[in-house]
Amino acid sequence: MARKPGALRNGAPFRDWVLPAAMEKVRKRLKTVDDGDRQMVTILGCVPGDGITAVEAACQEALD
Repeated sequence: MARKPGALRNGAPFRDWVLPAAMEKVRKRLKTVDDGDRQMVTILGCVPGDGITAVEAACQEALD
């Protein structure tokens, strides 16, 4: 995914993917940014180490 971040937007496994609310809002906002796919990949890359709860809280903080 890091090499082909567009797969995040276009890939079949991600089409019906339900993210926590704050992460989904961040994903939608990043769609309008040139490197938004890469930024979202970076965010999702934090989940294994920090946990989904911490990543969603960070996304919510960024939105606030």
